[in-house]
Amino acid sequence: MNGSLKLAMVGESRGDAEIFWSRCHGAMAVSLTSGTMQKMLGDTARCITSRLLAVLLLAVLTPMASAATSVPAALACQSTTLTDERAEAACTLPGSLVGKEVRFKAHFLGSHDDSKVSFLSVMLNETPVACRTGSKTESRFEDGEVTLDCGFTAPAATATASVKVSISLHHLQLDKTELVVD
Repeated sequence: MNGSLKLAMVGESRGDAEIFWSRCHGAMAVSLTSGTMQKMLGDTARCITSRLLAVLLLAVLTPMASAATSVPAALACQSTTLTDERAEAACTLPGSLVGKEVRFKAHFLGSHDDSKVSFLSVMLNETPVACRTGSKTESRFEDGEVTLDCGFTAPAATATASVKVSISLHHLQLDKTELVVD
């Protein structure tokens, strides 16, 4: 079976074979005379049309529904290196993230045995933010790529919010900054 058209002979052997068709409308017996052949083809067309319409509706409505409720995985932020030892990042937090757990991430390259980096401040709408427990807000003497992060809850009752982060760095390079939904 497995979605294939199932044909089987049923009824009595009278010279006009009847066909049992199980696919769209459950079980349906149809005689192969010219009038009922047209009915079978009409039923088949309606069955295919209704199935096609259902598939098309799902194909169109599913992405629309998920787009309305989906949250982006990451939002890029604008970062600026002010001096060799100071950088800033600015992000816009859209209203769709209101009340959600978000995390600011800063990615650095070229860290080595005398590199240091830390967040000097994290501000949300000009108000200091306390990073959630488990956030990594500083690094000292790590080799290679380093990522710092600060997790917090996006504020309620605002259409958009701004996040500004001040960063102190020594002997490494700021690569990118982003907001990620936890």
